[in-house]
Amino acid sequence: SRAVTQRLRNGGLDVVYFGNDTSETLDSTQVLVRQGDAASGTRVQRVLGIGSVRAAPDPSRLVDVSVRLGRDLTAFAGKP
Repeated sequence: SRAVTQRLRNGGLDVVYFGNDTSETLDSTQVLVRQGDAASGTRVQRVLGIGSVRAAPDPSRLVDVSVRLGRDLTAFAGKP
């Protein structure tokens, strides 16, 4: 979502792409650490204020973190 992208950028994070990677609807947002340590995922989760962080290494993605949005995004809508 563009609102999530803007929130991350306002939080000082670089967003290189947003789109769908699955048709599955998740109950809660997932912050997936692709490369590096969990601190990068924790920072993303803190900026969003939603989601859970887990390791999901995938060096082929060339990003540190992927975010898969879930239904808890509705809670995000009311936050500044």
